[in-house]
Amino acid sequence: MPRLLLLLSLALLMAGCSSVRVTQDYEKTADFASYQAFAWSEPRHVETGDPRLDDPLLHARIQRAIETELTARGYRFVPAAEADLLVRYHALVQGRIETSRSSVALGTGYWWRRAGVGVAMDYPYGSREYDEGSLLIDFLSPASGELVWRGTGVRSVEDTPSSEERDRVVADVVKRVLDQYPPRK
Repeated sequence: MPRLLLLLSLALLMAGCSSVRVTQDYEKTADFASYQAFAWSEPRHVETGDPRLDDPLLHARIQRAIETELTARGYRFVPAAEADLLVRYHALVQGRIETSRSSVALGTGYWWRRAGVGVAMDYPYGSREYDEGSLLIDFLSPASGELVWRGTGVRSVEDTPSSEERDRVVADVVKRVLDQYPPRK
């Protein structure tokens, strides 16, 4: 019985979490092992005209999460003139529509001298609109200004009622994106 309760609790917890899809791209010739210090690129982010994304509190959360994650991994935060990497980010929100459909299936069978046929039809039975947020974190070479690494995290955006929950969501997305760095060549 206690094991069943544990499994049910875990299932409910997992169902409540939004998954983050992550990707990365990088310059194949970059020497990622040599990078030890980072600074913010100017501008740190791009203004979008969307008040949800141009929120100073959101920008502070993202910057704090990136700085915390990189320093926890052993990178030093330094003035731009001393940096091996310059960091910037982009935040985007796009509306999405998810349509639920039923599938078509045809089946036949034979059992004890009797044959049977079954048919199921395909039809849409609902859709939901939701917002999908993307966070792109860029690392640039200070010498050339060229992009050497980009990590992207994408997840559905829900209303988060508390400041603490927003902090947790941003920190989770940043961690998952930076878990891909340095790339495994």
